[in-house]
Amino acid sequence: MMAEPLSDYEAALSAIRQSGLGHPDRPLLESFIDDSVDRGRAAAFLLKRLSRDTTTSKPDIGAFLADWKRTIAMCNIPSQENFHGVGC
Repeated sequence: MMAEPLSDYEAALSAIRQSGLGHPDRPLLESFIDDSVDRGRAAAFLLKRLSRDTTTSKPDIGAFLADWKRTIAMCNIPSQENFHGVGC
């Protein structure tokens, strides 16, 4: 009997947990999935980004993490327009 395939949500959390990231990076990425309006869509986005890297057998989550940190940093700049005129 074959096991059911993981949902995107489960697969994304599994990738995050198996990445070897420590605190605070792992919880930060977990919150990207768990605290999103649409968990499945956020998970699918993360998985799609990870699937772009085919140079290694284990996906590199570091680039996604760096992008997410930059996005958060842009949104934490008080009373300034960010990202070329788009405020967060």
